[in-house]
Amino acid sequence: MPRGVHAVVLLVHLGWTLLTVPSALAFYLSPERWNSLGFFALIAPGLALGHAFLLLYWTTQLRRWALISAVVLALTYPQWRGTLNLSLEQSAEQPLWRVATWNVHGWRNASWTNLDSTARLMVQHVEKMDPLVLALQEHRKSIHPLLASNWPYSHHEKDQSGLAIYSKKPFGRRGYVLFDAPYRGHEGFLWADCALPAGDTVRLLNVHLVTTTFVPERYETLGRGVPAEPGNKWVREGSDIAVRLGRASARRAMQVQQVARFAANSPHPVVWCGDFNDTPSSFTYRTATQNAQDAFLQAGKGFGNTYTKLALVPLRIDHILVQAPWHAVGYAVWKQPFSDHHPVAVDFATADTLGATSVDAP
Repeated sequence: MPRGVHAVVLLVHLGWTLLTVPSALAFYLSPERWNSLGFFALIAPGLALGHAFLLLYWTTQLRRWALISAVVLALTYPQWRGTLNLSLEQSAEQPLWRVATWNVHGWRNASWTNLDSTARLMVQHVEKMDPLVLALQEHRKSIHPLLASNWPYSHHEKDQSGLAIYSKKPFGRRGYVLFDAPYRGHEGFLWADCALPAGDTVRLLNVHLVTTTFVPERYETLGRGVPAEPGNKWVREGSDIAVRLGRASARRAMQVQQVARFAANSPHPVVWCGDFNDTPSSFTYRTATQNAQDAFLQAGKGFGNTYTKLALVPLRIDHILVQAPWHAVGYAVWKQPFSDHHPVAVDFATADTLGATSVDAP
């Protein structure tokens, strides 16, 4: 390979490594003070992929520069490990119960047509999953009768819309906690002590952390690509996106820390469910998983993509986390054409439950 090519690749490599520094810090530092960290956390998987290519390039060229990316990938492993699960192991434990979470988008399809037929088809999708406990985000109360026959016990937010928890067994204690950092549509989180078949109890937390709202029409200039001579409008649109990402990530950081403090005081093992609106490379995810395990890493496969609007970018922003003694033995993303989020269903077991298990996900 010509020396000039090596020099160009090395310059790109050094720049890529400099970008990785704030991305790695974003996993450990709250974006409350430095909003821009939220953006760098979002691009962490892409940066890791770039380092993987650079590692391969320098290795094939027998150059010691490969060590840079090798070290970077090793140091940032906790940040990108939740993006892809390549485990081929199959659990031999018998599942005892199933939980599912779904942002149902108001029980409408992605184009926001409010058809009763769409709602019925979505409820049928839930019935196929057949969870013991169901956590919903962006629920609306008019759908309650369709769910009540299979899940007779329910706990709702405010006017029975927004957050909801449905169960086949009675609840113990339950409640709703207002966020110290609320946002319209994301004012608090729901919790309930759920009875399990073996007589155990878990405390289920249903959360919907603040989202980053984009109106596509506002970014038509960016949609045309980078112009030869970027104008002020292009710069303003890019800056607006960065500011929105930063502000939303800072608010999510405050919200998830409050939920984590609440979970730490639970008398029962805790199961987190919901739309976190953040990826496994974020401070939000790290905070939530400090005292709970990601069910995807225990039993999931591939990317576990749950957000449907970015087909070429796998985003796992809907999570189910669990505390011992429970652990996931089956994990499935149940793909569907209605909501902009796919539902996630997880089968749980304890160490003393033996037998084969599988999750049938179309």
